[in-house]
Amino acid sequence: MDYDQPSFFVCNQKFDLIQSLDGEFNCQIFMGGLPYLGYARIIHAFNAFGYSDYVGSRHFFLYNDKLYLSEFKQRGYLNEKDISLLQKAKRQFSGKYSLSYGPNIAYTSSVLFHLVIDNRRFFHWVEFIGKVLLTIHRKYLR
Repeated sequence: MDYDQPSFFVCNQKFDLIQSLDGEFNCQIFMGGLPYLGYARIIHAFNAFGYSDYVGSRHFFLYNDKLYLSEFKQRGYLNEKDISLLQKAKRQFSGKYSLSYGPNIAYTSSVLFHLVIDNRRFFHWVEFIGKVLLTIHRKYLR
């Protein structure tokens, strides 16, 4: 059962009213939407792993930046900069980013990955230990 909107899901199961839209209307960048990005009409981008904690106030996608959205909301209108950014919406990526594909998806969606990303101290500790072990492996165990 789909838990996003249960009553809507059940109604649609009973009457088959709603059909899925093409990827161009639901381009989820991290969930297989990359092939639709070139002609996407709706782009979903989100920082699901606490990514902003590691890069400060920068965000993967401009429209995820709460500061930018808050300033826009307080202003209450689109200025020339906003219009320019919206006209180039598919180019509003910032900072460092990486896309996962194939077998790597299992790693980035694993519990361990989330544990490491959500706990900054643990991340740095695991990273340090990993570098030491990799160095030992490369020097002595080849």
